[in-house]
Amino acid sequence: MFSHLFQVRITDVELPNVVHIFSQLSAASNLHIHGFDEKKIDTHVGYCNHLLSAARVHVEAAEREEQQVRQRQELARQVALAKEYE
Repeated sequence: MFSHLFQVRITDVELPNVVHIFSQLSAASNLHIHGFDEKKIDTHVGYCNHLLSAARVHVEAAEREEQQVRQRQELARQVALAKEYE
């Protein structure tokens, strides 16, 4: 099972790719070579950029959560070692 942080980071990596693809489609729509609706494509670009901005908050929260989990695990490990040496 993937960690929450991993899943959020994957999204954070993939969204710029989506923005790039829609931006390329928007640029190509000016040439009328693919038949897509330029306005709809531009709407998708804006929406993906919005998602990307929102994802940053989730990445930061997931990183903090992951750090707290690591700290708790390390503390538990140290307590277990201390008990072992008593």
